[in-house]
Amino acid sequence: SEQVASLGKEIQMKKIIFLIFSLIGMSSCDSDTNRDLSFSEVLTSAGAGKAGAQDGIGIEALLNRPHGVAQADSGIVYFADRGNHQIRSYNPQNAQITTIAGSGKPQFADGEGVEASFNQPIGVAVDCQGSVYVADRENHRIRKIDSRGKVVTVAGTGVAGFVDGEAMQAQFNQPYGLALDREEEYLLVADYLNHSIRRLDLQTGAVSTLAGNGSAGNIDGKGMEARFN
Repeated sequence: SEQVASLGKEIQMKKIIFLIFSLIGMSSCDSDTNRDLSFSEVLTSAGAGKAGAQDGIGIEALLNRPHGVAQADSGIVYFADRGNHQIRSYNPQNAQITTIAGSGKPQFADGEGVEASFNQPIGVAVDCQGSVYVADRENHRIRKIDSRGKVVTVAGTGVAGFVDGEAMQAQFNQPYGLALDREEEYLLVADYLNHSIRRLDLQTGAVSTLAGNGSAGNIDGKGMEARFN
């Protein structure tokens, strides 16, 4: 019957949603932990629906084009508030939005918390120690916020380019998405305008290209023979 078919589709959709959110929420810290998640409706956790930069609880907070999201083992959710040029956090226990780094001005500066500056940060990844890695898109750099809120640059010269090598001599062109490997030895970077996947060795600081050669295309293959767009 139509009711049975509709119920089957609903169950399948819930399975898909469960899988997506499980993958998003999973970190290398708790990869062996089974999470009991269920979804029945969409709720606004934070943000008033208008652009702004204001910390607060739930819909009292104001955001401006939030992009990348990563959840720490503590449960705290970190995200890149691109339009505000800040990195902010969301505490699911009390719905509190807090700015952890970024002056709000599209500039570049390392430093403590809001003394530091980003320029359209867009991707984040969080490790087991609570450090947050940031794809600082328009600064063409990879940044790191330690558990105390100090921001440092871990890779990139600040000039758009496509260069492997030592972290501070390597170049990116609008780094976008980030992910840590299970052992947290490497940070993987989707290098947007270089059409490539790069890797930062967190032990040695070396940046290498895993796949893609800087030219846009749609080709499967090994390493730099492959093309992305």
